[in-house]
Amino acid sequence: MTFRTKLLIALLITGVIRGLYNVFIPLHPDEAYYWLWSRYIDWSYYDHPGMTAWMIRLLSFAGDSEGAVRLTAVFCMTGAGYALSMLSYKIKGENAGWLCFIAFASLPATAMGYAFVTPDSPLILFWCLSLYWGLLAVTGEGKRYFIMTGVAIALMITGKYTAVLFPASLFFYILLFDRSLFRDKYTWLACLIGMCGIIPIVIWNMQHDWISIKFQYQHGTSKSFRILWDEFLILLGGIQLLPTPVFAFIIYKVSFYFKGYRKEQWFKYIFTIFLVPTLFFLYKGLFRKMELNWPVIGFLSALSLLAVYVADGYHRKLYKTGIVFAAAATAIMMMTPFLPLPDKINISRRLLGYKEAVEELSAVAPPDAGTQYFSNHLTVASIMAYYLKGHPRVYIPVNSRYSQFDIWDSGADYSGMKGYYLGFNDKGEELANIFGGAELIKEFSTISRKFYIYKTEPAPLLK
Repeated sequence: MTFRTKLLIALLITGVIRGLYNVFIPLHPDEAYYWLWSRYIDWSYYDHPGMTAWMIRLLSFAGDSEGAVRLTAVFCMTGAGYALSMLSYKIKGENAGWLCFIAFASLPATAMGYAFVTPDSPLILFWCLSLYWGLLAVTGEGKRYFIMTGVAIALMITGKYTAVLFPASLFFYILLFDRSLFRDKYTWLACLIGMCGIIPIVIWNMQHDWISIKFQYQHGTSKSFRILWDEFLILLGGIQLLPTPVFAFIIYKVSFYFKGYRKEQWFKYIFTIFLVPTLFFLYKGLFRKMELNWPVIGFLSALSLLAVYVADGYHRKLYKTGIVFAAAATAIMMMTPFLPLPDKINISRRLLGYKEAVEELSAVAPPDAGTQYFSNHLTVASIMAYYLKGHPRVYIPVNSRYSQFDIWDSGADYSGMKGYYLGFNDKGEELANIFGGAELIKEFSTISRKFYIYKTEPAPLLK
């Protein structure tokens, strides 16, 4: 049995186990938001490009349960694990391939990737495929790998805007280490294919006054160059947790101190694709808050450096310690939704409580054909659309953070609408101004926050 076959079996088992876990935890509000996108297929969306929605829709044959929605996450992480393990195998053989797979499967970041479907899901999948096929291309394994890399980059760009860091990393690799690739027509063919990924994004933004491009620029760019040391130090510390501190030490050791691989083409290639996005987010983190999931693509790229280094006999005991540490952290993290932990230390706090809030709404306002539903924020509105019977349309008529709902709700006439509002802000006065009347039905708290239920209709009809 070949390594590839054994690896696919191991990945299948891992995917099944992680997929079964997903059945027992409620959707995160962001996941419900992306699921809602899949019911309104478009070229792109306000917050991100469209690949996440397209993949959820493509896999919707399995239904719309929590486990079915998260099939996209399981599929993407399984593909990423395959690409990284095969990359290590190509460099140093079967031992390195297994070392990479075990490290990948044990990481808390990987567990998060399997458990939640987000735009990072297709980004990670196609980043890792681009990394693998790109190495085969630049090391002369076949011209077809240039084309395959270009396709993976195009698909990656339709997943998340930060995908542009991969071709940027490739540019720096070619510029610094292999300028002959600039004269290879297949390099430019790969570039041309990769650029096709911007087509649906451009089409959608042309139709919507470039609002997504503007939002992403403002979202990732600081308004001043005042260094935010507290946020930067949090980011710097958090980055060590992505591969776990033990694996981070080994990665830094092989990347910056070990000289045995410095002349190897594969090392230059992987090191560049690890370093460029990591430095980019560290630089941006000096001036504004960075989300910890953003730089994970860099450290996933570096797992092959770790695997090859350990396969050559270095830090084997430390690697085993890292596996135990990572696996223990993953197990604790995966158990938190089921443990009666105090709110202050419950890392699942942002996940829990929303489904319960919708159940409270259903109890006081059983769905019927004429009932309309409203909320104050994209997170609650998305959870309502997902968990309410029949997946009804939910509107956000009150002042809120701009989102895809503003585009869907554009032109909506709320006069004459009557229904129920569920939100985590007391919007009674604003609702009364919009609908002509609003009656507070219930005020309650869940593990996540306080919620309000209002009945909305013209004041004379309220009882």
